[in-house]
Amino acid sequence: MACVLEAPLRMSVLSEVTASSRHYVDRLFDLDPQKVLQGVIDMKNAVIGNNKQKANLIVLGAVPRLLYLLQQESSSTELRTECAVVLGSLAMGTENNVKSLLDCHIIPALLQGLLSPDLKFIEACLRCLRTIFISPVTPEDLLYTDATVISHLMALLSRSRYTQEYICQIFSHCCKGPDHQTILFNHGAVQSIAHLLVSTSYKVRMQALKCFSVLAFENPQVSMTLVNVSVDGELLPQIFVKMLQRDKPIEMQLTSAKCLTSMCRAGAIRTDDPCIVLKTLPCLVRMCSKERLLEERVEGAETLAYLIETDVELQRIASITDHLIVMLADYFKYPSSVSAITDIKRLDHDLKHAHELRQAAFKLYASLGANDEDIRKKIIETENMMDRIVNGLSESSIKVRLAAVRCLHSLSRSVQQLRTSFQDHAVWKPLMKPILESGAIELLCSLTQSENLALRVNGIWALMNMAFQAEQKIKSDILRGLSTEQLFQLLSDSDVNVLMKTLGLLRNLLSTRPHIDHIMSTHGKQIMQAVTLILEGEHNIEVKEQTLCILANIADGTTAKELIMTNDDILQKIKYYMSHSNAKLQLAAMFCISNLIWNEEEGSQERQDKLRDMGIVDILHKLSQSSDPNLCDKITVVLEISRALLQAGFSKKRHAGGTDVPKTEPPVLRDEMQHSKVCPGAQDPMGTDGAEVDSIDALEGYRGQCQPVFLFYAEGELVAVVRGVNAPLLQKTILEQLAGQRKVLEHGGEQVLVISQIDDKEFDIPQVDTPPTLESILNETDDEEESFVLEDPFLLSVDNADAHSYDTSSVASSDSGDRSHLKRCVGPPESASGWWLFVKGKCCHSFEWTADVDIQNVDKVDAGLPTAIAASNLIAVGTSHGLALIFDQNQALRLCLGSTAVGAQYGAISALSINNDCSRLLCGFAKGQFTDDPTLAICNDSGGSVFELSFKRVMGVRTCESRCLFSGSKGEVCCIEPLHAKADLRDHPITQYSLLAMASLTKILVIGLKPSLKVWMTFPYGRMDPSSVPLLAWHFVAVQSSVNPMLAFCRGDVVHFLLVKRDDTGAIHVTKQRQLHLHYDLINFTWINSRTAVLLDSVEKLHVIDRQTQEELETIEIPEVQLVYNSSHFKSLATGGNVSEALALVGEKACYQSISSCGGQIFYLGTKSVHVVTLRSWRERVDHLLKQERLTDALALAWSFCEGKAKAVVGLTGDTTKRKAVIADRMVEILLHYADRTLKKCPDQGKIQVMEQHFQDVVPVIVDYCLLMQRMDLLFNQIYDKMSENSVAKGIFLECLEPYILSDKLMGMTAQVMKDLLLHFQDKNRLENLEACIVHMDITSLDIQQVVLLCWENRLYDAMIYVYNSGMNDFISPMEKLFKVIAPPLNAGKSLTDEQVIMGNKLLVYISCCLAGRAYPLGDIPEDLVPLVKNQVFEFLIRLHSAEGSVDEEVYPYIRTLLHFDTREFLNVLALTFEDFKNDKQAVEYQQRIVDILLKVMVENSDFTPSQVGCLFTFLARQLAKPNNTLFVNRTLFDQASILCVLEFLCSPDDDSRHSERQQVLLELLQAGGIVQFEESRLIQMAEKAEFFQICEFMYERQLRYDRIIGCYLRDPMRKEEVFNYIHNILSMPGYSAEEKQSVWQKALDHIEELLVLSPGKAAELAAIHFSEQIESIISTLQDQFLLFQFLRSLLDPREGINQELIHLPPSITEQFIELLCQFSPDQVLETLKVLEYCRLEETIQITQKHQLHEASSYLLEKKGDIHGAFLVMLEALWFPLLEAMMSPQKSSGSSQCRYSECLKSLTMQVLNNMAAFIALPSILQRILQDPVYGKGKLGEIQGLVLGMLDTFNYEQTLLETTTSLLNHDLHWSLCNLRASVTRGLTPKQDYCCICLQQYKRRQETADEIIVFSCGHLYHSLCLLSKECGTVTKGLMRWMCYKCNSSNKGGKLSENFSELKKGTGASLAQTSSESLLDPQQIQAFDQLCRLNRGTSRLALLTELARGGEKHGLLSTSHGDPASSSVFQNETFQLHLTPPPLAED
Repeated sequence: MACVLEAPLRMSVLSEVTASSRHYVDRLFDLDPQKVLQGVIDMKNAVIGNNKQKANLIVLGAVPRLLYLLQQESSSTELRTECAVVLGSLAMGTENNVKSLLDCHIIPALLQGLLSPDLKFIEACLRCLRTIFISPVTPEDLLYTDATVISHLMALLSRSRYTQEYICQIFSHCCKGPDHQTILFNHGAVQSIAHLLVSTSYKVRMQALKCFSVLAFENPQVSMTLVNVSVDGELLPQIFVKMLQRDKPIEMQLTSAKCLTSMCRAGAIRTDDPCIVLKTLPCLVRMCSKERLLEERVEGAETLAYLIETDVELQRIASITDHLIVMLADYFKYPSSVSAITDIKRLDHDLKHAHELRQAAFKLYASLGANDEDIRKKIIETENMMDRIVNGLSESSIKVRLAAVRCLHSLSRSVQQLRTSFQDHAVWKPLMKPILESGAIELLCSLTQSENLALRVNGIWALMNMAFQAEQKIKSDILRGLSTEQLFQLLSDSDVNVLMKTLGLLRNLLSTRPHIDHIMSTHGKQIMQAVTLILEGEHNIEVKEQTLCILANIADGTTAKELIMTNDDILQKIKYYMSHSNAKLQLAAMFCISNLIWNEEEGSQERQDKLRDMGIVDILHKLSQSSDPNLCDKITVVLEISRALLQAGFSKKRHAGGTDVPKTEPPVLRDEMQHSKVCPGAQDPMGTDGAEVDSIDALEGYRGQCQPVFLFYAEGELVAVVRGVNAPLLQKTILEQLAGQRKVLEHGGEQVLVISQIDDKEFDIPQVDTPPTLESILNETDDEEESFVLEDPFLLSVDNADAHSYDTSSVASSDSGDRSHLKRCVGPPESASGWWLFVKGKCCHSFEWTADVDIQNVDKVDAGLPTAIAASNLIAVGTSHGLALIFDQNQALRLCLGSTAVGAQYGAISALSINNDCSRLLCGFAKGQFTDDPTLAICNDSGGSVFELSFKRVMGVRTCESRCLFSGSKGEVCCIEPLHAKADLRDHPITQYSLLAMASLTKILVIGLKPSLKVWMTFPYGRMDPSSVPLLAWHFVAVQSSVNPMLAFCRGDVVHFLLVKRDDTGAIHVTKQRQLHLHYDLINFTWINSRTAVLLDSVEKLHVIDRQTQEELETIEIPEVQLVYNSSHFKSLATGGNVSEALALVGEKACYQSISSCGGQIFYLGTKSVHVVTLRSWRERVDHLLKQERLTDALALAWSFCEGKAKAVVGLTGDTTKRKAVIADRMVEILLHYADRTLKKCPDQGKIQVMEQHFQDVVPVIVDYCLLMQRMDLLFNQIYDKMSENSVAKGIFLECLEPYILSDKLMGMTAQVMKDLLLHFQDKNRLENLEACIVHMDITSLDIQQVVLLCWENRLYDAMIYVYNSGMNDFISPMEKLFKVIAPPLNAGKSLTDEQVIMGNKLLVYISCCLAGRAYPLGDIPEDLVPLVKNQVFEFLIRLHSAEGSVDEEVYPYIRTLLHFDTREFLNVLALTFEDFKNDKQAVEYQQRIVDILLKVMVENSDFTPSQVGCLFTFLARQLAKPNNTLFVNRTLFDQASILCVLEFLCSPDDDSRHSERQQVLLELLQAGGIVQFEESRLIQMAEKAEFFQICEFMYERQLRYDRIIGCYLRDPMRKEEVFNYIHNILSMPGYSAEEKQSVWQKALDHIEELLVLSPGKAAELAAIHFSEQIESIISTLQDQFLLFQFLRSLLDPREGINQELIHLPPSITEQFIELLCQFSPDQVLETLKVLEYCRLEETIQITQKHQLHEASSYLLEKKGDIHGAFLVMLEALWFPLLEAMMSPQKSSGSSQCRYSECLKSLTMQVLNNMAAFIALPSILQRILQDPVYGKGKLGEIQGLVLGMLDTFNYEQTLLETTTSLLNHDLHWSLCNLRASVTRGLTPKQDYCCICLQQYKRRQETADEIIVFSCGHLYHSLCLLSKECGTVTKGLMRWMCYKCNSSNKGGKLSENFSELKKGTGASLAQTSSESLLDPQQIQAFDQLCRLNRGTSRLALLTELARGGEKHGLLSTSHGDPASSSVFQNETFQLHLTPPPLAED
């Protein structure tokens, strides 16, 4: 079909394709196979990487021609291979290209090509198939259509590594389901592919691995087989595990993990198997890290999700592996983290597929949270998790939305998360919106009125949940929908669940103050009544507790609380329940009181007074003395909140059910929530621990004398001690201390300390003189200024300090005391405590603990425990006893400031800071720091306030002024950090502002202290963990060639960097820099230099981070430090803990004063020691690795320093060249050491393989780094000399050089090494490797004589040629040597050996390279030598005699030898050479000379065969045909007798070899005009005899006999299908005469049948265009029915593509086609009828019915309009096959003999009985009688069937008559009773109206009437009208009993009455359309019907009446369910007993 349309297709796209594209396609139709081959090769080169060119070629019709050439066996293997390659290249284009290839049926052609014996062709076909099948548009089932294909592919697996790779790749892409898996498994795929896993080719291993991953997916059979398959003695799972190792490629790791995952999920491997838990799962987690590519992260996450989806333990392991949950959060941030990607294409690709990351993350989160509650909580607590789910639900990608829903479903399995996290996020809104919009509130409110208890409970429960945290509008809608009346009914419901849920609804409605006030303003009265009702009723504790909680919520309202305060009854009830015996009720009542007494609200004082007057204070006192410990603990917290109430004033407020801050009880969400959780939940105020001294040796001194000791503290200070249980003394002490405390509270002033009970000696309190005060210190004179004298002046040197010399860590909160009382001691200490300062040594990679481990014992000082540290050139340590210890850098204690007396009075030192020159130490009990100004300090107290201290000296007297910078009432500041600058940055313009950073609990602030106080920036934290510690750190950094301060701040796991700049106007600008996201919470951040920071996390692990790359350089755990935390100072325990809970929570992890930095060092304060961390210098880092003997790592690190890629580099100075030189020297030392160590560590004994492996691991490393440093001298001198000492090492060294030589990394070496290399490879017999190395070597390093001799002796011809060419510029000697080898046997007529053939081929290639200017075997000849080399080669070839030739040697021996060796290839070499000859006059002369010699040698001698001479003539013909030909050939040579011999040889019919080639040679000779005098008739005769049809075509075309050419095409097997194009072109194109066209037309008509056999479709198209008038005659002449069918289908089926407007055929032809279609392709009839445009329905229906094609018949009947007939046909198509299935066994086995005949007959009867309901009885009988068996047999054979059908008919007729009679009788009886009922008198049951309850006689209204109903109820007519129980119908008033109607809601009566009101009601008996039953009659009839429960007789009669109208014995209803038969009702039953008599 494609060939026929080729010409029109080309014409349509003529304007779109280029001339070059058309040229490529035209060359495919060339008659010369070589030109075709060259055209294909050129096309291959043109389409590579050019999609536009590919599309053009496809449009131009190249694909059909390529497929034709590929399938022709006459095509050369090379041509077929190249065609397959081009097709594969076309398939690599767009998807449209693949579709075009598939439309041309490329897959069958390629599969056929796999049967070829040629391996290269098979590989090309497989490569093309691989490319097509991996396209998404290719159906996978195409591979499985032929079962033999899979078998053949399995057989091809062993052919080569390429067949293995391509076949495995095809299988892995085409295995898409269990059916495909089964097919491959049954063909032995597992066993065949398993051994490929150990292939030497990586690609083969990978494709085999991928194949197994798809085979095992969800397939237990394959997986169980894989477990037991072994390869080389190793099971497949073990092989898969090896492939998971980290040194394997990522692709291999991931695919192996997928294999093991599939096997595990299929049950072949247990989930607790180590290969899953320890290998597969960690590998998949690694794939999820952000270092992996996007595709790897997606595939890793999805595979991991599939692995852990069903196993709880795997989910738990995965959740704690490598911070997976946090790692997945990066998946959602991907678009913002790809900026580091430098590859733009990669970046664009990743951005387009970023949604796949989110999809994978959702899937993995869903699997992780499928079962475990803790994991779900971690996932939900992940940063912005719920927002991400909401965003995922609205993404454009359906896959992401589905994954988000799946994740949401997984997380929502937790009830806890449903009521907490889900409510806090917008995820609730998209779920609630559609529910609310669909009228959910109205529906739920209606359910609360249901009589069904379950519906009421669930309805009110749903409303309760809906009101949870709802908007005010929703709450108002709920109240409006319920109504007050319904709410009271629910509160009075007898079921406790309904009552509890209703109270829960009220609690949820009354939440949040605005909602409370709004609702109570509109429904307050009703709600208070309901509360009162519950509290006064007899209800259980839980109900009343809920009610009191509602009151607590009301009490929280601003105005709503007045409803309680003004209701004394409610207040008394609350008071009552405060004294109740149940603790829950007491607490609930107290929470009501707490909300009422809140003193921050208007009117609080009046409420407090009223409650005090009611005696609330007395009740609280009693509660505090409760004996119930649980109640007492809980009440204590409430009393703490309500303490002011006890002191005659209310202060704090608690809310019922809350724990601390929330004032409103959290509303109820689910019934599972404790609906009355009013327990405050506070911790116990005191805890006790015990130790048994009798069993603890360390406590031996306490045995027998243990006693309790009572310590009394006031504001954090110990004020009294009582030993033993001395009650009077305890009471006295308590009263004294309380009196002193009361005095302080009442009169103010300082704390009066009662310390008479303290024994100074016992508590080791030193006696101290009056300590100096801060005032006395500041007032010291100048001569007293020096505070201490250093022993070593060097300690003050700061010259070597770096930029961070004066930075100090943020200080911690205070412990106790007034900040004005700063103490210091100027003298040696007097007591001891046993606390030491020492430095620990610990080795790390990039940083270290200082290695000096000398421990110097401090003079014993009663210093207590360390609390704070500050470091500069001195180290200051503060202690818990108030001392400040000063150490120098040598760890020597220099000073002890302060005293234990100061510590006893003011507590521990909590903050230290040293100024720049170490002249001042700020030491106190509030946080404080010096600025760069020595007169200015900043401090921070425990209340969160920040103060500025200004130190001044006025007239020799020091003063200190303080100023509050930030008040703690606005938010506690817990961290401050001033900006410090080193000496060289003191002039930086920004230092004049004295910047200070402050971190509060909610935000950070950057302020300037100078010239005036100003806030430059505020930055809120956002959402964070309230327990995380705020951190601040300044440092000057270089950014964009300028140095500016950068502030790092953090709270939690995200570090923010802010760059601070000053512009020209003096303004400060703060810009955000890149954030650092961590997977751990920080408690300290310290700069160690401008690029490196050291982070301490909450588990005491240090992380060294490079700021610019955010790379984590190293981590180390420091638990041995025993870091000091400042928790007690933050909680202010010394002063009674009077800090906020938020600040106390932060203090749990605070360590501000335990860490200090100075001079590139960081000091960590431990409980027993100080540890110092510093960065190692680059040399120390290298040496550290060398000490660990990690020489390879040391070299890699050193090279990273050299390249400038290393991080945290210290110690490298100078310019780049100098640095590299220093590093290179160190690397040389390491390499030499490496070589020495390698030789020393070599195994002295054992297998030689072990020694070889030892050196193979080392030598490549040495070579690599020598090449990187370009130190060949080092490699081949010192190192090689060392290696030469060991023979094994020397050999391995030489062998390891090979890959570097082959990759041209190593071009030269010393002569000695080269000599050793040659000898070594020669000894090892690795001559091929040696030859490959030689041709890559620099010739100057070779011993030419040695190499040439070696190469010639070992036949290394390539190397020999390379040495001659490169070393001596000799291009002729190699040819001479090779000619000497191959010439003698050729001259002697002997056959060549294989070695000689190889030499001859090399010679031809060498000559070709020389003439083309290319070096052999690789590279190019220098341009200046190219002309010289060409001339030398030509001169050599055209030599008359060889240099050593004999006397009788023939002329031109070299050309003669090459012609005898391979004429064709030699001529091809010359042809390629001549292509390059253009304007080179010398070369043209050589060309002419060569041609003359060829003619002389071959034509004038008989040594050459006609075939060889023919090759010469072909060569000459092609050269002469060139446009710019300059050759001259003597035409007389074509007339000689040799030409005749050549022609006879070429046209010999007996020679079948190379038929196409001989024909092509002859054709080219004809086209070149070489046989002008030959007789044409004889030539045609010879050509026909030889079947040279192209020659015949050429001759006939010259003779204008075009009709004869048709026969040439038809007889030519290679070009048969081209005949259609030829005929079409002749008949369509201009340029031919009418006679010529007529002859061709007639010839085609004569051969029409042959054309149809060849291609029915193309022949039909030809007939439609050119033979439309002869189609009927053609049809009549065709005898072959199947051929006729093919012709008609191609002609008439519109889907075949023929324009139907060209065809005008009678309908009979169409019907004939349908008839044939029914015969040959019945399954296509229906689809064909749908597209046929012209067919007669009646005739077509007859045809389809004749062939029993029911679907087609039904379609035609429906098209005709006979819907009923179509349906009957389909029914018959359903029933008759079933009947046939029952009857056929009876035919075959014989009824009398059949063992199951009775069963079959019974089944047949059942089928017949059921058929009768659908199929007419005559049709059934006709079908039975038409049966071949029953139709010809006797009636007795079917007697049983017929009689059975008649019996069934009789039975059903009798049943119908009986049923009709019974129903008629029942109807008559019912009507009689009805008539009697409606005509009898009525007696009212009472004498008053049932509505107004008044006597009917007392009503005097004239319009009023008395209505009495048959039920006995009496009414006034006006009363009935008021209740809408009367209506006018057709002028008559119809009444209905109100009471009966009200008690029968939803019943039949109300329905009928509603119909009656509408005027559409009808009589129930339906006897007359005129008469109607009045309501009284309807009631009577309804009562009568109730007497007989069951189906109404009237309904039965109506049903039978309807059934009588239908055809057949029985019928079924297929319509509305409302009209279904009563007989089909499951509860249908007949009451055959007579009904009871009605009462008179």
